[in-house]
Amino acid sequence: NQLLTERLPFKGFSASLGATVRPGGAWKAILQAGTTFRPPHVSELFSDGLHHAVASLETGDPSLRAEKAVKGVAAIEFHPHKSLHFQIESYYTYIADYIYLEPQPEPQLTIRGVFPVFQYTQTDAAIWGGDFGAQWEFLPAFSLEMKGSALRSRDLAKNSPLLFMPADRATAELRYDLHT
Repeated sequence: NQLLTERLPFKGFSASLGATVRPGGAWKAILQAGTTFRPPHVSELFSDGLHHAVASLETGDPSLRAEKAVKGVAAIEFHPHKSLHFQIESYYTYIADYIYLEPQPEPQLTIRGVFPVFQYTQTDAAIWGGDFGAQWEFLPAFSLEMKGSALRSRDLAKNSPLLFMPADRATAELRYDLHT
């Protein structure tokens, strides 16, 4: 129940550069690189208590610094026919001062019950992965689409995987278009 009047100036730089190369006919290659920053959210700085939506206790850290990231992306697209399209993309991101919720070893007992405890903290991290997609219109009104993604991550300070990263995913969809 205190009014905090701190000034927290966060400054950063963002830029990106990309190139598309068409080596011939049905092929296209895309390269991109960029850098950006993200200041901590007010919740990451000042949380102190029960998070009602997820039933956990969260503690912020007013000393958190802005995240700084560098990312590279490479993609290839192959479009051999108007009804057939393939694409594959890979990426790598390095994030200095990555902010995340770290689970604490002991739950805490309150008058409302026992809750898991999480602390906002920072580490240097690497996140990499890839996406693929394919579309095939095999009849005028019918098409098949497949997509997938895989993601890997590393807490570079602890040499362990980052917590709470999404799982690999793949989907397939058979579609009939009534308006064709």
